Amino acid sequence: RDLCELYGAPEEQRERLIRLSREAAAADQTANVGSTIAAKYATYVALESKAKSLRNYESTFIPGLLQTKQYASLVVTMNGDLEGESIDRHVAVRMGRQRRVWDPDESLTAQFVIDENVLWRPAGIDTRTRAIREEQIDRLIRATYLPNVTLQIIPYEAGFYPGMEGATIILLDVHEGNNASSACYLEGISIDLYVRGHGEIATVMAKFDVLTEKALSPADTRKFLMRIARGNYEHWTSARPSGPAVGR
Repeated sequence: RDLCELYGAPEEQRERLIRLSREAAAADQTANVGSTIAAKYATYVALESKAKSLRNYESTFIPGLLQTKQYASLVVTMNGDLEGESIDRHVAVRMGRQRRVWDPDESLTAQFVIDENVLWRPAGIDTRTRAIREEQIDRLIRATYLPNVTLQIIPYEAGFYPGMEGATIILLDVHEGNNASSACYLEGISIDLYVRGHGEIATVMAKFDVLTEKALSPADTRKFLMRIARGNYEHWTSARPSGPAVGR
């Protein structure tokens, strides 16, 4: 309710969002959402559960809907706010949400754009975490074969680009009966908010379109991921000269 008032949502829309949030708390796939994740994410989970399409840009982590269970567990654990069974419940919520993407009986159309940096950042330096990264790359490859999923990687060669200052952009087309609306969620180092205004959402949509233009095509993205999986792609840092840094 506070978020709706903050962004000036009309009363009818405000009540609808509040009702969606309550429905999400009662849904099977989000049965523990009230005690597992912060209340502000309950609204997002509710909107996502009603969405017909989703567009998601990530520059820091693999998109939640594409994460393996082990990768998700490391991400949640790293956050430091949860322990023990709370971590397990949080991961279970995320895995439940993934049915919208991976279950052929679901109707979510999803478009993901990921910065190449996400693929190379290791979850750790030991054998176990390297294996988790390899499993995650394999899952991304499998996602490229899903008929409802479009996956694109923005390579380092793209240089700086508009939108990279934000860690997360999520655009949702939400349908409930005969009603349709759009919602936008933005997350970064100093920002964590929903955008509901038509003008603001249109601006974010235009930025997302630029991201897709900067990214590899879906076909080239699959080839790119396969090269990484096979060890046939050389990370750019491997070309840096060895020895002491000069001029630092």
